[in-house]
Amino acid sequence: MDIIAKISEELGIKRHQTEAAVKLIDEGNTIPFIARYRKEATGALNDEVLRKRWLFPALRLIARPFPLILYLYVVKSQRT
Repeated sequence: MDIIAKISEELGIKRHQTEAAVKLIDEGNTIPFIARYRKEATGALNDEVLRKRWLFPALRLIARPFPLILYLYVVKSQRT
């Protein structure tokens, strides 16, 4: 499963925006910092999009596929 594609699809944003957000969060940047000062990198993603219910935790787990898959399953089951 392509996690970047799934996040992009769920949020309705482009792949390069998701990749940039993942990279910036992985580097330790905060959501407000990214939304205010890294608009050129993320294609102007605002903090509302970055704070979506599952985006931030999912991005933090991206390096660990099993917990991420489990997390996505739990979130998906809560939506239905």
